[in-house]
Amino acid sequence: MESKTLQTTSNRGAFIDPVALQQMDGLAKQLITSGALPSSIKNAAQMMMVMMAGYEAGMTPMESINSYYIVNGKVTIWGDAVIRQLRRHGWQIEWVESTDVVATVKINDGKQTHEESYTIEDAKVSGLVGKGTWKQYPKEMLRHKAIGRAVRFTCPEVLGGFYLKEELDDVDAPVSITATDEQIKEIDLLIDEIGAERSDVEKWVRSLHNCNINQLTQVNATKIINGLKGRRDKKNEDEKNIVDVEVVEAAKPEQNEESADTGAWEDAKSNEVKI
Repeated sequence: MESKTLQTTSNRGAFIDPVALQQMDGLAKQLITSGALPSSIKNAAQMMMVMMAGYEAGMTPMESINSYYIVNGKVTIWGDAVIRQLRRHGWQIEWVESTDVVATVKINDGKQTHEESYTIEDAKVSGLVGKGTWKQYPKEMLRHKAIGRAVRFTCPEVLGGFYLKEELDDVDAPVSITATDEQIKEIDLLIDEIGAERSDVEKWVRSLHNCNINQLTQVNATKIINGLKGRRDKKNEDEKNIVDVEVVEAAKPEQNEESADTGAWEDAKSNEVKI
């Protein structure tokens, strides 16, 4: 029987081969359980999106995983992947200048040449300086910005219609961004504390928000967490009440038959007196 492998040639303008799509679906479900994926990929559906983007760009599945990143719900291309794609499309790259304060790149495909720069002053205007990787690696980040500008304004087809991750890093995230890893872990912890079945909680989440736990937005994840905390607190209170009743019952003195009879007799005497 002839074996079929995942094609990696560019397929822009064509529907994905159903065999390749089936392979990606199976691979996505396996990889999502590995725990070795970029933090932006939180479920098999997002894994599929990343592999489909890479498939259309002529990449292997593993190259796709390391080339695309999900930012604010959008698939973006980032880092060295932009340079690899430029070279795949026949562009040559020359760094005219590259320091901690400016990066200037020149790209040429034999027909046209374009030069683009990005400075530390540009980064300051965008509010990037002092943040995360910009604080640690300003030279590298300036290069990414410069090459991104060159590609965006000269040969955007190289990006396949996707944003550069570095472009969206400048944009404030909307309130509907995916739940954080910490929120998902807290939900899992609360499920264990309550002693509930995860499948039952998944059904509850789907009934409320029409998605799985890993697909919750940060806002809805907070609502689920608060709901689970309420159930946990009620469970703890119920258990405490049961314990209190058991303690009270255990503290009552045991009555033998003689003392019980005596008590009944004393009650009878008291009744006689009252009468």
